[in-house]
Amino acid sequence: MPQPTSHPSAWNVLDPATLEDPFPFFAALRRHEPVYFDPHLQCFLVTRYADVWEVIHQPEIFSSQTGPIAKLPPMEVLAVLMKGRPPVDTLLSADPPRHTRYRSLVTRAFAPRRVSGLEPAIRSLANALVDRFAGQGEVELVAEFAVPFPLTIIADQLGVPRSDMPHFKRWSDDFVTFLGQIADTPALVEAARGIVEFQRYM
Repeated sequence: MPQPTSHPSAWNVLDPATLEDPFPFFAALRRHEPVYFDPHLQCFLVTRYADVWEVIHQPEIFSSQTGPIAKLPPMEVLAVLMKGRPPVDTLLSADPPRHTRYRSLVTRAFAPRRVSGLEPAIRSLANALVDRFAGQGEVELVAEFAVPFPLTIIADQLGVPRSDMPHFKRWSDDFVTFLGQIADTPALVEAARGIVEFQRYM
């Protein structure tokens, strides 16, 4: 792995070691090239606070919408996705005024009083997950707590029955695989199938 003092061009952001610990890469970006076009991701990375602030406050120049630079998935993947719902902009990929409208909806849904009202259920879930492994002496914490805890909370908010949590976990992984675009074509096809299945389920 390149040293943190090396130029970002010496790094491969998709290298497993970099993905495991990306912070030296981020440090190299801030030090040597705070606005950097990454040839592996095919996008610009902006890493300094002042620059990020300028970017997010000028959507007319720096759009959140996917532009022509985005890498299209393989045709086999697109063929699967076309069996599902047509793509729409979300909070991550919308500019004002659409982003403002979406954000206002989310803000109301997660107002402080409403979130505070969720605390008893969230605390109960945390205790139940810990109780399952507390007497074992050791635990694989990611699998037994860090994954099911937020996933169950999200599923509860969406009205997904807990009996369907295995499906929900698989669909969540499919979205991550697809958005990452670093898997091979068969894996992306499988992820696309999961996404369409999720759309039909919802």
